[in-house]
Amino acid sequence: MSLRAGLPLRRAPLRALGASTSLPRVPVPSSLAVRARLTSSPTTTPSSLANVRFASSSSSSSSAGAGAGAAEQPPIPPKAGKPGLAYRGVKISHLFGGIVSLGLLITIYGLLEWYFSLQIWPEPIKTPLKKALKARGQGDYDRADEFFREAVTAAQSVPPSALDPDPLRKLSGIYITWATMLEGNGQPVRAFVAYRDALGLFGPSPLAKDRAPANGWAEGHVLDDEDHLRAIGLAQKLGQIAVRMGSFPIPPPFPHAATDKLKSWDGAGEAYLSGALGAMLRLGLAGRAPPTPESGPVVIGRDVNLPEKEGDTEGRVNRRGLGMTMEALAEVYARQGQYALAGQLLIQAISTLVPPQDKNPSVADRCQAAMLMTTVSSHALEPRTPQAVRASRSWSLQSLQFIDSAAEAAGWKDGSAPGDTAAAVCAQARSVANYNLGMLDEMDGNKKDAARRFAEALAVARESGFSEGRREAGEALKRVRAALAAEKK
Repeated sequence: MSLRAGLPLRRAPLRALGASTSLPRVPVPSSLAVRARLTSSPTTTPSSLANVRFASSSSSSSSAGAGAGAAEQPPIPPKAGKPGLAYRGVKISHLFGGIVSLGLLITIYGLLEWYFSLQIWPEPIKTPLKKALKARGQGDYDRADEFFREAVTAAQSVPPSALDPDPLRKLSGIYITWATMLEGNGQPVRAFVAYRDALGLFGPSPLAKDRAPANGWAEGHVLDDEDHLRAIGLAQKLGQIAVRMGSFPIPPPFPHAATDKLKSWDGAGEAYLSGALGAMLRLGLAGRAPPTPESGPVVIGRDVNLPEKEGDTEGRVNRRGLGMTMEALAEVYARQGQYALAGQLLIQAISTLVPPQDKNPSVADRCQAAMLMTTVSSHALEPRTPQAVRASRSWSLQSLQFIDSAAEAAGWKDGSAPGDTAAAVCAQARSVANYNLGMLDEMDGNKKDAARRFAEALAVARESGFSEGRREAGEALKRVRAALAAEKK
């Protein structure tokens, strides 16, 4: 059984993936002398999210591979315990992944897509593009695929000046629309390749602070700030797909490119997401003076200043996008067994959803924060010590408190949630939190309390249509009740 969030999808036990350990880790701006080392860890109880912060120190820079932009290396996190170890006879197998909560977050805040008008295109491009969009609208995806390819080829046959202004954003827009169709039509690997080709248009370092000019089709084109935002959005999307592909028990083959140093889905997820994270932190902290002993260290939820507007046309380069990126990156590190670093990223993601200065966060943000807390509860158990068990329990209890506050703010009767997306996240988080607490009670030998928690998790799962939660909680309840019956004999 698992103490990780996201019961809906079963997957194989977490494993350490040495192939990606040399890739950049959580890059942050060197100009602000901030490194990704937190003063709070997953084994810290969540008594005050305001105390979750980045520690101030100097850091050295290194270059990120595969178009992920320049990055910096934080300290290596503590070694984690081995997944799947038994604790007082109860096996924790990490069957469920935090990637499910990532998917829920994307559902809440919208998928990334870019829109454009056909009027902006020269005739050689406009005709196949119009046919592609028409075929897509009719559900003829094979023909749409052919016409999108023809439109891209036509666009690359004209000089960039023919697409002024913003030639890179125009051409990448075709790629993005094409990739969105492929992904929606069940072809995520091909979508990944299209997004990667789009990002490649922006040159070797589009996410770096000092961006090099584009090469290839638009060789010499100097990237402006909007190009930079487009590149961040593409890196977010590439990282999300890579994490999702890597979550399968048998992942599809990674589409290796001759000019790409990346060799695996998890390596790609780490590189793209850490590149996007570093770029967003640089943007969000650009107006802040370097930390001093008087000002204290940087607190992401408080100090990072990113746009709050919804419906960004250049990707989720905002506070929620930052949280989404940290959440996805945490999943990569959890697979590598680096639970301390994964938990720290999740804590920072929580602080972006419910920052210390926000006295009235939205219901959607509270529900997603509650779901992330259940995942932190799991990571806190690596390695499993009495202190870690106490911290794990605290995070699950904190999750329930956030759910109750969301229910009160939304006016959900008796804490029950209607059928909207945020409510679904809250319902699943409530089921997972109770399940986690039941597992912890079972570890401690408190079978009666465990049965009560499992029964609550099962009831919530049934009411909300949470099929996997219903199955897992039902099995746990059956096991504990059988043990209680045996004790009475």
